[in-house]
Parts: sequence; structure tokens; C-alpha cells
Amino acid sequence: MVVPSRIIVYVLADDLAGLNNPFIAQHGASYWLKIMYGSDERVNILFDTGTYPEPIIDNMERLGLKPHDIDYVVISHNHYDHTGGLLGILDKVGHMVPVIAPSSLGRASIHIGERLRIITAPIYPGRFLEEIITRKGYPLLIDEPVKIVDGVWTTGVFDHCSENNETFYVEKGRLIPDTLCDELSMVIDLGSYGVVITGCAHPGITRIVEKASKIIGKKIEVVVGGLHLVGYEEPRLRTIAEELRDMGVEKIYPGHCTGLDAEYMLKKIYGDNCVVLRAGMKLVFSR
Repeated sequence: MVVPSRIIVYVLADDLAGLNNPFIAQHGASYWLKIMYGSDERVNILFDTGTYPEPIIDNMERLGLKPHDIDYVVISHNHYDHTGGLLGILDKVGHMVPVIAPSSLGRASIHIGERLRIITAPIYPGRFLEEIITRKGYPLLIDEPVKIVDGVWTTGVFDHCSENNETFYVEKGRLIPDTLCDELSMVIDLGSYGVVITGCAHPGITRIVEKASKIIGKKIEVVVGGLHLVGYEEPRLRTIAEELRDMGVEKIYPGHCTGLDAEYMLKKIYGDNCVVLRAGMKLVFSR
């Protein structure tokens, strides 16, 4: 079975950039995955598109990446901080490109906390898919795991997530509870181990790692991306960090929505094997 020999992850969008960093941060996540099979063959996958396209395009230029080279776009879930830059980036791609996403892409979604907020892409529901097509994107709305290229899969979405009484889809005059299950991640098989790339990890990072491991039949040793642990108390954060370690995750690169308390706990458990993401960062993983 053919698997990649190496992958390079470029962090195009994260909530932080750090001091003396020329790259632009924004609220959201976006990663360019360069999948390499040898000295010549490579596939470029853009995973998520942040909130705004302009900082991502600027960061691409600083990293020597060209939108025209994107072979696939994968969207983890429907929220604005992962879809907001999509249309602007497709404008720069200039050729037909598959856009792989959950079937919920383009649905109206709101959060009702202290005030009602729209949390989907800033375009009227029902038009988002049309606008993607207009820009030569080819929407492939797939909820189950799907192979993109040799050794690279989506996890598909999840079932039976925890109850959520603040986030809803709006359909035909009704509020439909959004349990945040409809999010996919990516998993890359590097032969002896796997790498998971997450958007927000709303379904739970341990569940994602478990499912990804079953898809490729390998232990997941590396996790990169948002973990959505903001607001979790210390005992629960410790339990999650220890569970990841016990599952075989050896290195973790948290970012975006992980939260400072969670990053601190992951640092305590993983030490130097926990590196917090910053915009413009480049990560290399080899077979």
C-alpha cells in the first residue's frame, strides 16, 4: 500500500502569531498540507480557510505557496472561522478544485448565549454552495470517511455527541439543536504511525484520535490543530491530556480554540513534545 513519505504542514491561520513574527494572525484555523510521496510527486490540500481570506493569502505568499497549486480543499465544519476565507481563496485558485466538507456546509447556524450570533459563513444561507460553484469549487458534501489520495483520509462526522443547548440550525422556521457532531478531521498514514489534523475537534479529541486510528489501522502519534477545550476545568483537562498520552499520542500541536488553560495542562503532561501553534509555523513529519 502506498503511503506518503513526508508531509509538511504550514499554519496559514491561527489565533496567535507571537512576537516579532511577520505572519498575520486571525481568529480561525487554516492549514496547507503538502503530501509528498517521493522527490517529485506531491499533493497540496488546503484544510479550512479561517475567517478572512486576505491574511491567509498574505501568509501563503510569505511561505512561498501559490493558491493555484491547491489540489483539494477540505472544510472541517460549517462555522465562520473555518469557512469565512473560502470564497476569497477560491478566487485566487483559478481552476476547478474539489471542496470536501460535511453535508451541513451552508446551513444557517446560530449561537444563543448572552445574545444571538450567526456562526456560519457570512453569506445568506442557500447561496454559499452556489458561490463556491461560481468560483470553480466543486462541493463534495460527504459525512462518512473518504480517501482523498493514498494514505490521506477524512474521518467523517460523528454520532451521539453531548447535548448542546446554545447552538442551533435554523430550518423551515424551527430551531434544530446542533450537537456539534458534524465536524470532520483529517488523518494521514505515514506507514508506522498516523497524524491527525483537526479544525476545532468539537466531537472530542479522544474520539477523533480513536476513529482516525481505526481508519488507517495505525496508532496516532501526532495531533495538530484546534482542540476546543476552552472553559474546561483542570481535572477534566488533565484527564483528556493523560488519555491522549495513554492512546499513544506522542506529540501534540494545539492551536486556535484550545484555550490557555488546556495548553498549559498539555505542556505539563507532554513537556517539549507540546508545541503551541502560531501563524506561519512549518511542521514536518516523515515516514
